[in-house]
Amino acid sequence: MPSEQMPATRALRAAATGTALLGLSGFAARSRSVSVAERRVFERLNSGIGVAEGPVWAVMQAGNGLTAVVAPAVLLGLGRPMSDAARVGGAAFGGWHLAKLVKRALPRGRPASLLDGVVLRDGNPAGGGFVSGHATVATATSVAIGSMLGPRVQRAAGATALVVALARVHVGAHLPLDVIGGVGLGLLWGSLCASLPVPRRPESFS
Repeated sequence: MPSEQMPATRALRAAATGTALLGLSGFAARSRSVSVAERRVFERLNSGIGVAEGPVWAVMQAGNGLTAVVAPAVLLGLGRPMSDAARVGGAAFGGWHLAKLVKRALPRGRPASLLDGVVLRDGNPAGGGFVSGHATVATATSVAIGSMLGPRVQRAAGATALVVALARVHVGAHLPLDVIGGVGLGLLWGSLCASLPVPRRPESFS
């Protein structure tokens, strides 16, 4: 099955959307404080969800650094070409490290350091809050996979990325602007990975 690039027009739209989300959320988060509106959204998402806690936590793992290994392995297991696995692995690996660069460029605390009454459901993570690495990785991976496995998988991957972003707020690891910025960075980086041309193996001559 041949590897497919994301069409240029679609990639440009995704990159433009991602740039806007990253830029606007970064501008709003530059003060390192939490607005009333952001605090209210955080408190709503940080509240309990009963029996859904376990499944949401499990889906959230789709945004951790191991996605750079697991996702390519799954694609290869499904018979996809190495070029597809490389795109997805690059999207996840690069997204994780780009998020770390943004954290250093725009320092912002985690929710527990900025708000009272934060419920921590996944430990107390260290490091900066903006942007969410999990949201970046999940979004970049979903964009990279989107043009490979058809619209049904594309929708499922997008829904997974959304759950990851919301879950990071729910477990108390990030504030809403952090995950919006992560989604933006993931769209930008993922569209680049999905649209880059991949060298094809030259045909053999008899």
